[in-house]
Amino acid sequence: MSRLVVSAARYLVALVALAALAATVVGGESADLRVGWRGDGTGSFPDANPPTKWSASDNVRWKTAMPGRSNAAPIVVGDRVFTCTEPSTLVCVGANDGKVQWSDALTFFDGKPEDAEALALIAKWKNAASETEKAAVRKDMLRNDYFEMPPVMGEHFGFHFEYSMPTPTSDGKTVYVVYGTCMVAAYTLDGQRRWVRAMDKPSGTSGYAASPLLAGGRLIINMGGNVHGIDPATGATVWKMPHKECYGSPVRARIGDAEVVVLPKGTVFRASDGGKLADQASTNYYQSAIVHGDRVFSMRNDNFSDEDAAARMMATRLAPSGATKLWDTKEPSGYSSPLFLDGLLYVSVNKHGLVVIDADTGQKVYSKKFPGEIAENYPCIAHAGAYVFIPTQNGRTWVIKPGRDYQEVAVNQVCEAGDQMVGAPFFSGSRLYLRTHRFLVCIGAR
Repeated sequence: MSRLVVSAARYLVALVALAALAATVVGGESADLRVGWRGDGTGSFPDANPPTKWSASDNVRWKTAMPGRSNAAPIVVGDRVFTCTEPSTLVCVGANDGKVQWSDALTFFDGKPEDAEALALIAKWKNAASETEKAAVRKDMLRNDYFEMPPVMGEHFGFHFEYSMPTPTSDGKTVYVVYGTCMVAAYTLDGQRRWVRAMDKPSGTSGYAASPLLAGGRLIINMGGNVHGIDPATGATVWKMPHKECYGSPVRARIGDAEVVVLPKGTVFRASDGGKLADQASTNYYQSAIVHGDRVFSMRNDNFSDEDAAARMMATRLAPSGATKLWDTKEPSGYSSPLFLDGLLYVSVNKHGLVVIDADTGQKVYSKKFPGEIAENYPCIAHAGAYVFIPTQNGRTWVIKPGRDYQEVAVNQVCEAGDQMVGAPFFSGSRLYLRTHRFLVCIGAR
């Protein structure tokens, strides 16, 4: 065989191998393009390589003013960044230049309520020929519960309870968003509405914060006293299960071949049909659990009137037969969800700073109190590349090396005076995206 034929054969083999690899990475089962709150829900971005040092000007690629405040985290889908703003607006920003590409606000007029009177009033409003006719319709709307905004207590202990706290989620082609107003919608990446619907309104006065989750071919939303398994293509509810509304977000896990969902209060169910598999996988309300393999790690601050009960973490193991508790500790905790990395749990603690716990035993490895006491801290700890990032509500972020000893790398500040940062950071490649109340910020080496 000639060298030319051999070379051609090798070239053909190489092309076939590359095609197979592309099919696996882009369109095969291993390609999981789902992103949302804390990335995949864990807060870990192992493939990212962002800067470890920045300031209000250093390593800031761009900084875009937002039209309103929000506690939602940003997500990156391709070359776009999606974030929310009060009370019910989705904003799309170019990931490379920070320019707003489009935004869309949802109102009660966009939904299709089941209440016949509300539906008729929406039709009257849209068909009104004058402001006088609209004013008459508006009076009738004041007497219909559908058009009433759910109660939110506003600022409390320096935290703003809002309608736009849930983080959007995406499958790489469609972006899904839910607001505490009760409105839920799906958009194409270029801003076309695929569907919009209204759900039963949140029942609490602390705002609605649980982010939507894509799991088992469903869009999971916990709102209005039920967990809904929604068809992502149409917005229709496929199944629903009565369940107390949780402040924290649901996360994905696997039991055998089934993709399941773990709620903050510890209920575990199949995402595809809502079949309940376990209770008490965690006992929480405010924070999301962290799932690693068959283990679930969560806070136990379900009773803030009791300091002991408010200062616990627990670990359980998931199995087809249910959840089994592994350990329970009284190490301090806070409002922020934990991070699992290399057998350690990193916990952001109110008034204390950081506590690191051995994930196998529940024993404290070390703790670190940061200067400048923070009464309550909401942003979640994240892992990117070789470092752990610990953001705080005042905009300061500690960067440390992971491990059993405290090794500080940098302390960075991004917020201007009077600004706050509540949402979790999002990492993509060599960049870090942060959402403050006033700005969407891209951090990246220049």
